[in-house]
Amino acid sequence: MERRKQQGKRRDVQQRILKANDRLFNSQFRYKNNYIRTWKYNIFTFLPVNLFEQFRRIANFYFMVLLILQLIPQISSLSPVTTALPLIFVLAVSAVKDAVDDIQRHISDKQVNGRRSDILLDGDLTTTEWQNVQVGDIIKMKNNDFVAADILLLSSSEPHSLVYIETAELDGETNLKVRQALPETAKLGEDQEKLGQFNVEINCELPNNKLDRFEGKMTWEGEDYSLSNEQILLRGCRLRNSQWCYGIVIFAGKDTKLMQNSGKTTFKRTSIDRMMNKLVICIFGFLIVACLICTIACLIWEINYGNDFQGYLPWTIPSPVVIALLIFFSYVIILNTVVPISLYVTVEVIRSFQSFWINWDSKMYYEENNTAAKARSTSLSEELGQIQYVFSDKTGTLTQNKMAFSKASIAGRKFGELKDEHGDIIERNDEFPCVDFSENRWYEEKFKFYDPELLQAVKGGDLQTWLFFRVLCLCHTVMCETNDDGSIEYQAQSPDEAALVSAARNFGFVFKDVSDEMSIRYPELYKPGQKSKFFNYYVFTKSLLQGVLTSLVIFFIPYGAFYEENFPNGIPSDTQFLFGCTTSAILVIVVNLKIALDTEYWNIFTHAVIWGSIIIYWAFIFLLYSPFLYELFQGTFTYVGVPYQLVRLPSFWFSLILSCVILILPILGKRAMHMDVSPSRAHEIRLKQRQEREKPSNTIELTDVRGLGSMRSFRTKSGKRRPASARSGYAFSHQYGFGDMILSGKNMKKRKKRSEDKVKNGDRVQERKANSDQMGRKPSKEADVNN
Repeated sequence: MERRKQQGKRRDVQQRILKANDRLFNSQFRYKNNYIRTWKYNIFTFLPVNLFEQFRRIANFYFMVLLILQLIPQISSLSPVTTALPLIFVLAVSAVKDAVDDIQRHISDKQVNGRRSDILLDGDLTTTEWQNVQVGDIIKMKNNDFVAADILLLSSSEPHSLVYIETAELDGETNLKVRQALPETAKLGEDQEKLGQFNVEINCELPNNKLDRFEGKMTWEGEDYSLSNEQILLRGCRLRNSQWCYGIVIFAGKDTKLMQNSGKTTFKRTSIDRMMNKLVICIFGFLIVACLICTIACLIWEINYGNDFQGYLPWTIPSPVVIALLIFFSYVIILNTVVPISLYVTVEVIRSFQSFWINWDSKMYYEENNTAAKARSTSLSEELGQIQYVFSDKTGTLTQNKMAFSKASIAGRKFGELKDEHGDIIERNDEFPCVDFSENRWYEEKFKFYDPELLQAVKGGDLQTWLFFRVLCLCHTVMCETNDDGSIEYQAQSPDEAALVSAARNFGFVFKDVSDEMSIRYPELYKPGQKSKFFNYYVFTKSLLQGVLTSLVIFFIPYGAFYEENFPNGIPSDTQFLFGCTTSAILVIVVNLKIALDTEYWNIFTHAVIWGSIIIYWAFIFLLYSPFLYELFQGTFTYVGVPYQLVRLPSFWFSLILSCVILILPILGKRAMHMDVSPSRAHEIRLKQRQEREKPSNTIELTDVRGLGSMRSFRTKSGKRRPASARSGYAFSHQYGFGDMILSGKNMKKRKKRSEDKVKNGDRVQERKANSDQMGRKPSKEADVNN
């Protein structure tokens, strides 16, 4: 008995076993249900988990330790409120942003789990939510439905039980893929009675993240049938061009290949987050060194002069070493402003506003589908534009990998077939004369085309023909190489693309390589961001030194101005309070003025943040140090009345104006000199764009056809670009083509009687003749093929 249990456990580990229409049997294995979650928090875990994630940031952890130190009266001379309030504010802002993001995840998960699906229970179709679907259930899907779980296809409405699926959510490809059920299960059709009694055992691989592989075995009526990826429909796919299909749920919920590839929801950190942590560690190291220097100085002073002050300021601690150690922590508290607590929350606010800009960007709005850009994460915006390598693939195996452009169908008109006066197709050979392309300087001698009407259509400026060749010239992945003699060679991964681009070249639409200045309008503007030149260690060190210089100016100018300062009535002023308010006011004004100088794109939000910060600061200090709050809190705010006295002193305005001139004027002079002597590429382009705005153009010009006629310009009646055609070309980037299926005829409906075919063909010929007469063209014997 024990041995049998061990064998059963070993088999469970190696493979998955399930039975169709048998929930009781499948429940013993405790397979995952079809409920999925991408959220990180719930009501109970939000506070502890979010605080844990935030205290992984060095600055937040430092201020938490600092707050604990301030609770010790022996070493702290400051109120814990001075650290607690900023820390709580920073944590609250980040927590609110994280909560909003996670609420969106909850809403998205609820929508997905609440989708409706039809399953067979006791032989009857029952509509239920996705989250209630279980392994082994037989599920029915209709056209355009999303696949609820990883299922084994049993039957479908199409011949030979084929189904077509779109895998855009799995691999990003919009071209259709085909799946086919086993012939044995295809006989079940949509007979619910047979499907309800369908009792098979399936042995398959364990859940994994490999989208292109599946191995399994189905046992039915004593026979074993091999299963592969050709019978599997994965969760996230969408059923297309099929009225209905039935399948057995193999993997559900977290076990599906889509969720296996998604991975666990984690707290993502960007490169800026990691760099800011390192910078904060460096700042913290500087703080420790400064505190150690002050501690050593305190120890030396206590040893040499400390006892002389016992008569004036007695204290109970006799040892100078103990006093120095306590002073060390006191200096850590006093110098806490060296570590920027607002650094992280500032970055969080910037990211949030950037996500709003992405959502509101009108240039990223797709009008045809009414689809706008959507920032799904507010914490990764700076990672955009950091692509250094682009990998792409395009497959399409053809016979000998050789293709030639021989025919074309443009707007229902066929080119490439030569016919005699009786309408019969002329068979051509190597000696047959081909079209002369020698007028085109870029033509290729090896290119041969035998229908001169297509070349005449290009020379005549036919719009549909021009657009056809322009699409061939632009929509591809061909690489262009220019030889030393100026000739052009095309390098293509697939021969079909090379043949099409070569044909466009010979007809005058030449695809040529362009410099990086023209591949996108001004790509060099993106390079500094890709190389992190806007924010790196050099920029941070430079800003740090500039901040030190700014601090010295802001400190010493008010210090000199308020030295032995008197009020207008001759009474000596309280220099400490006036000096403190003056330095803080100058700091706020100078910093916001520098931000204004660095702002190149102004809008209502930038105006509100910059000028609003100055206004809010003055309103705050006038309220904070008002007599009302002083009486309300019984003398807690000791700077009462200082702002009212400050604005009446000439020394304040002198300090403010002089500090702004010293700190702002050199920046303006430096930038003016750079723009005049060595302007940056950004300034040159900005000036050029201003000039281009004065020259609006409403024409749509096609590329010049060299040697084949003059340039043509096409203008729509409204002056706008023509809408794109609803037709779409076939993409060769799928994993496995439809060639074998098309040749075998599996995707074709069964043919009816031959007499009916003749009648229908006759009707089509008459209809085509009527259409041709209306268009003024000679009818073709064969059906037209749209491009």
